[in-house]
Amino acid sequence: MLSNKWEFFITTVDDHVTGIRVDIGAIQDEKFDRLIHTGFLRVHYTNCYENGLPQPDETQRLNRIEDWLDEKGKTFPIWLVGVVTQQGWRDFVFMSEEDLNWEKTLDKLLAGGPEISFSYRESHNDKGNFYRQFLYPTRYDWNWIHDSRVCRGLQEQGDDLTLPRAIDYYATLPTEVAARDLAQDIAALPYGITLVSIRMNDSQQGFIASFISTDAPQQWHMTEITCQLTELAEKHGGSFDGWGAPVAQA
Repeated sequence: MLSNKWEFFITTVDDHVTGIRVDIGAIQDEKFDRLIHTGFLRVHYTNCYENGLPQPDETQRLNRIEDWLDEKGKTFPIWLVGVVTQQGWRDFVFMSEEDLNWEKTLDKLLAGGPEISFSYRESHNDKGNFYRQFLYPTRYDWNWIHDSRVCRGLQEQGDDLTLPRAIDYYATLPTEVAARDLAQDIAALPYGITLVSIRMNDSQQGFIASFISTDAPQQWHMTEITCQLTELAEKHGGSFDGWGAPVAQA
């Protein structure tokens, strides 16, 4: 691994729910620009949920395979940079500076390891495009990541995410007029989000707009909201800065 700074998010690819885990720090490694070849190891699984993602027993098996690839891969000139899971398969994505014979490399990499059903493919002279264009999170994927952290933090405190409670949202805008225009757009959304205040930003130029709603902060619902707030804030020259909520227990 290049940096071991992994993030996970769920998105939709070709109308299928897709889990992506990526070493987001890989692109900052001094070796990254030299890793111009991309190789894929696709491992197949059968026990999955209706959305195509693996059930717990398969997840454990896939994790054992990844542990093997991680440990054995240290002796090869390849770097694991991402893991993509969808519809009964998981792709382990490697990058390499050398134009390897990928089939022979995998034979050596998997020798003595867990027995698996797999296929493979290569992308020669990819020059990091798959990593940049597919694996690395978009600004909307970052919303999913941040929303997941907030929801997970609430759950760790015993929160029942299905319970409605006050949710606060924040955005930074360049002018007070932009903040009020944003508030009008947000009020038109079907989530009952209302403006609380607009104040000058003490730490940098601009204004901070605070909003509130009463809602249940479930992951998918919150990401649906935050993606729209991100788009609206950028429309008015600003940025959406996140949300927070108190713990609610049944």
